[in-house]
Amino acid sequence: ANLQQSTDPLDLFAFKINYTTTATGITDVNALYNGNIAETFWRTGSDNIERAYGYQYDKLNRLKNAIYEKNGLTTNAYDESLTYDRNGNIMSLKRKGDIDPQIQPIGI
Repeated sequence: ANLQQSTDPLDLFAFKINYTTTATGITDVNALYNGNIAETFWRTGSDNIERAYGYQYDKLNRLKNAIYEKNGLTTNAYDESLTYDRNGNIMSLKRKGDIDPQIQPIGI
């Protein structure tokens, strides 16, 4: 995605949106020419790691999947998936979260 690191200490967040190109290599993420976002990339000043989402749409251009990538690797850590009924209403929205190995879970 080629996010350039800024030398400005006040620039703490870099963000890029791809519509008509793709750079992640995530399966079934395609360049789009209808205004839908194909990919988003970002990098923060705190860790300088590039993260991305690749977006997949159904035939009616509704968001089907958002696939997370970190440092060029698809991790599935923060993936999202949606399903719709025949009227276009969201029937399900599934979001995944990451487990930080440095944090111990609290037993209940």
